[in-house]
Amino acid sequence: MSYYIHSNDQQTGPFSLEEIQAQFSGGRIPADALVWAEGMPDWVSVSTFLKPTESPSSSPGSDALTKESASSGISSSPAPRVKPPNYLIHAFIPTVVFFNPLGIVAILFASQVNSKFAAGDFVGAEEASKKAKQWFYIALISGFFIEAAVTMFCILHFFLGVI
Repeated sequence: MSYYIHSNDQQTGPFSLEEIQAQFSGGRIPADALVWAEGMPDWVSVSTFLKPTESPSSSPGSDALTKESASSGISSSPAPRVKPPNYLIHAFIPTVVFFNPLGIVAILFASQVNSKFAAGDFVGAEEASKKAKQWFYIALISGFFIEAAVTMFCILHFFLGVI
């Protein structure tokens, strides 16, 4: 069976059970690292995974979810990963069309998606993608409102002489 390790926001593997035991006992895998294999319900900590079980028929990692793995926010499928959208083109629209500086924030988050995904930081890439999308909408909507306000000001000032 192939196992995957998640430690320090990096996923590695596949490993055999013997490789994990050797690396853990050699100190190359920290105790708070998480382990997952196909068929396991979710990631579990290495220390829980390698603990001797009460029944000889149960295999390592088949215990119930630990609070640590349930709250870690890591998905239960290690591969294949689909790169999240970076929304870079979207982020340029409000920046260029409305000259809205909030679009720059969207561009910054959008530019982080590909590099984080390439580095194996899948959770960070997802977060950057969500933030890029969020800031795109903020910049777009605020750009519409600012443009509408400027247009109303111009109409009132130049055509009606009100302001």
